[in-house]
Amino acid sequence: MFVSLQFKLELKKEDKEKLIKLMREQSSAIRVAHNMLKELEKEKAKNPHAQIYHRLRKLKKQWRELRQGTLISIGSKADKGNRLMRFEDLNGQLCLRITTGNREFIYAKVLREPSNSKDKWLTFMTMLLESWQTKSYFAYTVELKLREGEVYGSVSFELPMPKVRYTKENGVIAIDTNASPIHLAIAEVSKTGELVSYQTISLHNLLGLSQNSKDHQEWILDHQIVDLAIEKGKAIKSFCKS
Repeated sequence: MFVSLQFKLELKKEDKEKLIKLMREQSSAIRVAHNMLKELEKEKAKNPHAQIYHRLRKLKKQWRELRQGTLISIGSKADKGNRLMRFEDLNGQLCLRITTGNREFIYAKVLREPSNSKDKWLTFMTMLLESWQTKSYFAYTVELKLREGEVYGSVSFELPMPKVRYTKENGVIAIDTNASPIHLAIAEVSKTGELVSYQTISLHNLLGLSQNSKDHQEWILDHQIVDLAIEKGKAIKSFCKS
């Protein structure tokens, strides 16, 4: 599953000017691409060959992307995640290193805080930190836009699929919610379907809490259930209604 996250950049005045210049240079590339499009349209009329259509479709796609006034750098695992726009730790501050050409770079401070404990930005930060430590990198694509004089960005990356460690081959931890009284029922079931153990957890303390407090308590409860499943070596089966 691919995830896209938004952030804002803070740059020094001279670095911001360099970045804007880079975007203006890209505008020049737009004009060149537009002229190439017109030439290909004429070529298509003279020679309606399948290869011409393929080139035209590809060029139109690139031109539409450039016309948006954005800078895009496609992710590359071989280039420490991204060759031209790379996240780096600079004296404890998360920065985006932007290549301006001729092996020259500018560093922009990344302004982004997680909104809650489920924010995928935390996942991205964890993946980044692990890649820096292990030197095992993952690809992420970065796109920058200039909006009302400020530089905003987005990063897109693929969430790793977790390896399945516990299956129903050893039984399950079955969970369900009940309304009266409001509680969570947890049953440990063997691989042959026999009840091994049973417990309940009251959910009454969640009533009346703010959304943030409720999310936090549910996060704690989720981890308690996962810890139990790991201890018993069983998969989790939920009967809770969403």
